[in-house]
Amino acid sequence: DKTIKQKLISSISSANTAIIKRGEGDEKLKGMGTTTVLAYFNESNLFIGNVGDSRCYLISEGLLYQLTSDHSLIQEKLNLSLLSGIYKYNREDAKNDPQGNVITRTVGFEENLEVDVYKYQVKKNDLFILCSDGLHGKVSDQRILEICNQNISLENRNQAAITKCTESLISEAKVNGGNDNISVIMILAS
Repeated sequence: DKTIKQKLISSISSANTAIIKRGEGDEKLKGMGTTTVLAYFNESNLFIGNVGDSRCYLISEGLLYQLTSDHSLIQEKLNLSLLSGIYKYNREDAKNDPQGNVITRTVGFEENLEVDVYKYQVKKNDLFILCSDGLHGKVSDQRILEICNQNISLENRNQAAITKCTESLISEAKVNGGNDNISVIMILAS
C-alpha cells in the first residue's frame, strides 16, 4: 500500500513540476494550475489520488458516495461549520456562495504540493465516476445518481450503457450552463 500511495503522489507531483516549469517558460502561462483525480486499481483495492475539486464518486447498491474531499474554500466552510456548530453553513449555502470557485490546492501552482490518497475495497458492480467540477458544479449529486440509475441497471451493465450514461451526464451539465472542462470517466467493477 505504501508503494502504491507513493506512486500516486509521485505521479501528481511530476505533473505539478512540469506545469510549474511550463508556466515559468511563458509569461502568459505563469500561475496556471489544474485539479486532478486519478484511480489506480490493485487486485480488489482502488487507490485514489486527488488535488483540488475534481472528484471520485462511488455508486454502490443504488447509493452515491463522494470518496474524495474537495480542496476548496466551500469545503473548508462546510468543515468549519460541522466542527464548530456556530455557523450553520450547508450545501444549499454553498450553491450561491460568491467564492464558490476558489480552490485551496491546485496542481501547478505551488512546489510543495500536498496530495490526498484514499483506499477503497472494491466490490462487484461498484461504479466509479471520476469528474471535474464541470460536472458536479452543474449537476447535483442527486441528479448524477438519477441519471446513472436511469442508464445503468444490474441487468444492463455494459459498455454501451456506460457510454450512454457518460454522454447523458455531460449533456445535463451543458444544459445547466456548463461550457468548459466537463470531464467524466466511468469505471465499472466486474
